Amino acid sequence: MRIAFVIFHGEERYGFFDDTFVSLLCADARRSGHPAEVVHVFFDGGDAGRDASVRELFRNWLAEQGTELLVCERAVDAASLAEFAAAPGKTLLQVTRGDSLDPAPGAQFILGALPGLTSRGRVARTPLTADLRHGFRAFLRSSAGAGSFADVPGLCRIRGDSLIPCAEVVTTDESWPFDPVVDHQVLALRALEPATHKTVFGNVGCPYSRDPYLLPHYRGAEAPDHVGLSRLGCAFCPMGGDYQVRGDADVVRGIVQQARYFVDALPQLQSLLISDQAPLRYLSELMRSAAVAGMRPLRWMFPCRAEALLRETEALTEALTAARASGQMLECYLVGFESFCQRELDRYNKGVQVAELVQSVERMRSLKAEFPETFEYARARGHSLVLFNPWTSPEDVLESAHVMRAHGLCELFDEPFRNRLRLYADLPITYAAKRDGALSVGEQLGSGAGRRKGYSLETPWRFLDARTPRLTESAELLQEQLGSGSALSQLFAAAQYAKCPSASGRTELSKELAALKAAVDALLHDDRRPPQLGRASTMPAAPVLFAGDCNNGCAACPNRDHYLSDAAEAVFDRVRSARRSGEAVLFAGREPTLHLSLLDLLEAARGPDGRAVGMVSNARRFCYEAFTSACVRAGLSGVSVKLFASSESDSDAISRCPGAQQQALAGLSALARHGVALEIRAPMNQRNIGRFERYADLGARVGASLRVEFALDALGLENLGRARDALGALVQACVARGIALEASPLSLGTRDFRFLPRSI
Repeated sequence: MRIAFVIFHGEERYGFFDDTFVSLLCADARRSGHPAEVVHVFFDGGDAGRDASVRELFRNWLAEQGTELLVCERAVDAASLAEFAAAPGKTLLQVTRGDSLDPAPGAQFILGALPGLTSRGRVARTPLTADLRHGFRAFLRSSAGAGSFADVPGLCRIRGDSLIPCAEVVTTDESWPFDPVVDHQVLALRALEPATHKTVFGNVGCPYSRDPYLLPHYRGAEAPDHVGLSRLGCAFCPMGGDYQVRGDADVVRGIVQQARYFVDALPQLQSLLISDQAPLRYLSELMRSAAVAGMRPLRWMFPCRAEALLRETEALTEALTAARASGQMLECYLVGFESFCQRELDRYNKGVQVAELVQSVERMRSLKAEFPETFEYARARGHSLVLFNPWTSPEDVLESAHVMRAHGLCELFDEPFRNRLRLYADLPITYAAKRDGALSVGEQLGSGAGRRKGYSLETPWRFLDARTPRLTESAELLQEQLGSGSALSQLFAAAQYAKCPSASGRTELSKELAALKAAVDALLHDDRRPPQLGRASTMPAAPVLFAGDCNNGCAACPNRDHYLSDAAEAVFDRVRSARRSGEAVLFAGREPTLHLSLLDLLEAARGPDGRAVGMVSNARRFCYEAFTSACVRAGLSGVSVKLFASSESDSDAISRCPGAQQQALAGLSALARHGVALEIRAPMNQRNIGRFERYADLGARVGASLRVEFALDALGLENLGRARDALGALVQACVARGIALEASPLSLGTRDFRFLPRSI
């Protein structure tokens, strides 16, 4: 029997999903005499035409192989699976190591989908890999006519919407070699770099076992008796309350053996993902054992609950000490934060407080500072955030966004808007959604939201708050048009817009956004600018970002979104990196003038070659003559000054600091007297939009060019049309006053740090 073990990817990149399990099953199939291949299928995820082309590639590959049995773990592409299963003589088998899934269209069997804790007390959420391999071998024998499917341990037949269990999983003492197939096939529309990571297995399951049905949110949300409900732990996860807990020595020995296999088989291997929800206690022994085994340096990536990082810091510190001694690196790559809104955490039955989540991040940052070459926590950006679920309101999203901005938490996540709850039939939260009427086959964002990330098909759901679809529509539009560079600002803007009673629909918003974007883009291109409008004198610059203090308190400050260490040596490292670009150096981000090492940093940026050095600043400290003189002597040659409005009252209201505008204007004058090249940044805000053209007067007063920029959360999406008109008025005023005007692309928000003002 010809077998294809298919690993779907919802976009054209390798994620962190496990392919070791199906690769082991492929090795077992070959050992049983079956021609078998592992194939990775990469969809585009955003282009229907390209996805159709991938589907055709896959269809042709299956035909060329003569595939009779298709085995998949994550049923990402329903159309491909349904088409295969509908053909005569074809069998579709899903396999799972206890993860939730709903049957793929056309699937006849599922191996590993066992009942969880039900009202009768059964628990078997996370079957062992060895036991599933035993069941798979039995399935192959039955497929060849050498047994009955009814006797295959761990197998379920699929009849309509129902799973019909066959025999229960059998725990076997049979010895199973760890020899996963590594010669994988790849189907994609472009050449992809080979995967550089593999999964190794520790204990299965999760020790967190709080019962969600103790919470008011789950009253009246019971599942029927025939459903194998995952009764313990996080309400959206099937693993809770069923942790294996083998002896640490056995676990470590097994992981080292698996690591050795992959290191020997894959020269390109860089990282190992430890599949174990509670590994902290044995990581130090693992690092020591890896050293004894002569393991070359690797990146060992491990998951962890947030509160465990706080509770078991000593164990992690010991592990990092051992890793440093042997040249290994440990990375915490998967912490289930899920939300930074307490209401949402309680709905998820996370059992933690928002403050604990923030403390866990601070703990990881302190460990990174102590073990800079040995510990990582933000490199993979693979931590879990479930920002949207059926009950989510704009207020919930804003609460999470405020916490993320206040603590720089965007360093942990890629595209937070894309993370939404996935519902499956064995989860308590699914039945809470059903109780409240949230399950739907409509076209809500909850339906199939995980496909692009590579998750299995899920139960469709709808939002219960009528404002939230407007939020997701707006956020999706902003991301499509502007990319993800200003993701948190976009999320703030969309959530605020959703609360606006007069907000228009997606079509009208799209038109207004496109019109503003076109007006801004016209200033970026010489052939589209008004011919009388002067260009500013600038030079390309490499930014050095600051993330520490600021003496303003602007609510819509994106420079807080991503954490950076502001320790002197960390900033000096960034200066050295910027100088290696060969370009001028631009200090930007939070307020550089407050850094205690500023003068030394300026001198280091200027360097022996006299490099031009500039700064993006609110200029308040430059009102002090001695400070300005010292900065100029240290190498400061150009400053881009953020002025938040033309009037003092509006500017101080935006910066939330009385007297700030007066100091900033005094600082501008001092810089001009010292011959520093000047640019005024004009960030459009709903408070300054009515008098925006007056920025031309400010530029004329100090002889500075202007740069207009847009923070959409400060502007408000309801003001896009007014913003286009205000920009037009500013252009006319600049032409009349002879003021040079530049614009930052909408996609960069107020973080356009590409150019340094210079004197003509």
